Amino acid sequence: MRLGWPLKAVLEIDVEQAERSRVDCGTCPVSIQCAAGEGGNGWKFDCCGATAVHVDGLLLVMDCANNQFNKTEKTRGLKCPLCGSDVMESYARGIADDHRWVPTVHAKVPIKTRLDAWRERYSKAIALVSKERERKNEAG
Repeated sequence: MRLGWPLKAVLEIDVEQAERSRVDCGTCPVSIQCAAGEGGNGWKFDCCGATAVHVDGLLLVMDCANNQFNKTEKTRGLKCPLCGSDVMESYARGIADDHRWVPTVHAKVPIKTRLDAWRERYSKAIALVSKERERKNEAG
């Protein structure tokens, strides 16, 4: 996990692997940008503090309640794609191949909770996407 976990890998790793890969400020791939408060995508969610940063063509989804990135988008009352597990539906639709989850020691939500919720949502998302494609094929 050089620059976070690809979402496909997130579905396959165990809790211990994810725990061992957590970064702290000194080992975080975006620590300089974070300290300067620059480079974030503007989304910083109240539910857990998660945000995202574009690095080398990837979207690093920072699971960190301690980040210093600026919040420019209105997120009050919105559940983030991590807490709401929407990141897994995006992955099931093939629109999150460039997303990488970066677990940190400052995450507000335990890794086991995240992984369990994401795996459950992914199986439901696959079924939903499959039904949508069937309907589209029948209509087309």
